[in-house]
Parts: sequence; structure tokens; C-alpha cells
Amino acid sequence: MIIIKSFNEIDDILTEILNKFIQIHFEETRLYTYEYIVYCIDDNNNVIGFLGIQTFDNNITINQLCVDINHRNKGIAKSLLEFTEKEFRNYNQFLYMHKPELYKFYCNRGFTEVYRDNIKVKMVKLFI
Repeated sequence: MIIIKSFNEIDDILTEILNKFIQIHFEETRLYTYEYIVYCIDDNNNVIGFLGIQTFDNNITINQLCVDINHRNKGIAKSLLEFTEKEFRNYNQFLYMHKPELYKFYCNRGFTEVYRDNIKVKMVKLFI
């Protein structure tokens, strides 16, 4: 099941679950920078993936897309992006990709490269 919440709507329990998930699986958390969180839960209500979003005018920036290591390659990241695209269908989408191995994944979902340096690639999917 995929759910979207405004960061202000997330209750203490969900925040605790997300923080635990992030601390266990990821070195750095930027949860406080998110305006919205789209997350995926399994049948036991465990968070198995999420992405954080900031909005500005008619644009969104996907700040972080994370999937639990035990649930990768099962279509969860794709589902999170598709759900986000439907919810923010009139918005241009931006992201900064730091893992070169994900380049093809994002290109296959309609993102195109607009900037590259030796640390990151900026990609965009424009609403037309």
C-alpha cells in the first residue's frame, strides 16, 4: 500500500517508525527537509520504502528515494514514483541522483539529464 502525507500530518508513531527505518538502513537523514512523504508499507504495516518531496510553485523536488535493502528489485521504487507522478501530475519533477547505477532507472521513467558534475546528476521530468 502506498500512502502520501504532508509532513505536518505525520503523527508521532509514524515519525518514530520512519526515523527508525532511516537510522537502520541509511547513513544520513534529511527527513526534516521534506514537505511531503510518500511511503510504502507491507502487510504488517512496516515501512519498506519512501520518498521525500519539496514543492515550489509548479515544481517538486524528490529529495530522497529509499527502499529497504530486503525489498529492492520488487517494483517498490517504481510504484512510489508512479504514485507521486499521479498525485503531482501538473508539476515538473526534479531530482539529484548520486548513484550512477540508478541513471537508467530514472531515464526509463521519463527523467532527462540537465546537469552533471563528479558528485551528482540533476534530472528533470517536465509536465507538458
